[in-house]
Amino acid sequence: MPISPSSSVQRAREQLAERLRDIRLDAHLTARALSAAAGWHEAKTSRIESAKKAPSEDDIRTWCRVCGAERAVPDLIAASRSADSMYVEWRRLQPAGMRRDQENRLPLHERTKVLKAYVGTVVPGFLQTPEYATALLSAIRGFHGTPDDVADAVAVRMQRKRLVQSGSHRYIAILEEAVLRQVIGDAEVMAGQLSYLLEATPLPALSLGVIPCPGSPSTAMRHGRESRRPSTLSNSSASSRKFLPCPGAGRAASNYAPARLRIAGWGG
Repeated sequence: MPISPSSSVQRAREQLAERLRDIRLDAHLTARALSAAAGWHEAKTSRIESAKKAPSEDDIRTWCRVCGAERAVPDLIAASRSADSMYVEWRRLQPAGMRRDQENRLPLHERTKVLKAYVGTVVPGFLQTPEYATALLSAIRGFHGTPDDVADAVAVRMQRKRLVQSGSHRYIAILEEAVLRQVIGDAEVMAGQLSYLLEATPLPALSLGVIPCPGSPSTAMRHGRESRRPSTLSNSSASSRKFLPCPGAGRAASNYAPARLRIAGWGG
């Protein structure tokens, strides 16, 4: 997959690259030694660590095997697939604009009774303020060069908040601390968004947890995962959402979430 100039995808790639570099350093290997053991040119290692080249899943497995860090493989592959799904969603985005895309998603949210979300890049759509969503979708529209229907798309997205507030649906969201620090729009937009998260925390239908940054071994998984009952799994970020067609995606998300839940701080 070519490296996308989008800030969200590039950030995800940089975080994955940083994690791979840390694994190499923890193994006390130079880039040259790792390259020799892996059987590829040293320039490839340099490009992966600088996020100029997206590693394949085989690259990740080989990297971890050489460094004696095989246990990190599932998390790293999950992070890589998350970034890939963001790229696929951009390619899929309708040239007619974003309003239709938001409208197509709303019925699924209305049918969903229990939604569990893990996000590591941005605030999930159902908790976004209008200003935050406007800044985010405006940046996406500018990147794609699609027609400017941001205001209409935001209006549709805000209908998800009605579901959170209605009490007829259940939302369980776990956020990496980086979500709260990632500036979308400007300081005023972020202040409003953080204030809304505090206001929403007491809602009976919402359980909101935050995973602190220090000491988190799996921060490479920065994109989000949502599981919906009864039967739908999707991958979600502020910039994109794509229903995952890959076999085993639901099982992977279910296995990953409990470990992250145990180290989260919960509001309420």
